[in-house]
Amino acid sequence: MIIAIDTATETASVAIAHPDGTIAAELTWRAGRNHTMHVHPTLRHVMMLAGITTDDLTGVVATRGPGSFTGIRIGLATAKGLAQGLDVPIVGVGTLAVAAYGAVHLGRTVWSAVDAGRKQYAAAAYTASDEHGVVQLVEEAIVSPEELISRMAERGEDCVLTGEFDEALTETALSGLGNALTIAPDVIRTRTAANAACLGLLRLNRGDVDDVATLEPLYLRPPAAVERAEAQAANR
Repeated sequence: MIIAIDTATETASVAIAHPDGTIAAELTWRAGRNHTMHVHPTLRHVMMLAGITTDDLTGVVATRGPGSFTGIRIGLATAKGLAQGLDVPIVGVGTLAVAAYGAVHLGRTVWSAVDAGRKQYAAAAYTASDEHGVVQLVEEAIVSPEELISRMAERGEDCVLTGEFDEALTETALSGLGNALTIAPDVIRTRTAANAACLGLLRLNRGDVDDVATLEPLYLRPPAAVERAEAQAANR
């Protein structure tokens, strides 16, 4: 059995999966900024629902970003602690890849986007893959809504937009791309640890695992506090 932990954004999720990808238990909830308070009780509860203990775990999967600095750090640290303590392999998967995996069955290029603050989004594009679950077509980047829509239009193909974004982005994207764009339904847009588990299992089954000591978050940019400190230093 493996455990998958996704606390990369205000939507958090934990799942237990069998080696064949069947989900034994999963909880997805609106964590807000309370990941520290929620994650360990949720881990225990999901394992109880699955009828297992940590001794039954043979691997750990965690989303590594992009997303909330605090959320990513908490989830990844928890996952690394489990992997190290149990001496089992760990796999880090991208937040945007996990979001895209839930929509690739729609048969189009999938663009994933999550709120990056400052009226910007972290976004990337993916397509389906039997071997890897998803394959990245466009690398992760922090973009404005206008930049995201421009990048989508440049490819000149029908596409799906999924992830965590507001109604304003939905309206702007539909206005700019028209019938070439499908907005994924809410049930698909909700990122789940079950999808993280499926992507992680594909890697685990290939023996493609990460080093627990060197697995790092994917932030795409420094925390706001660091940027403010650098700006202040530059102005001295």
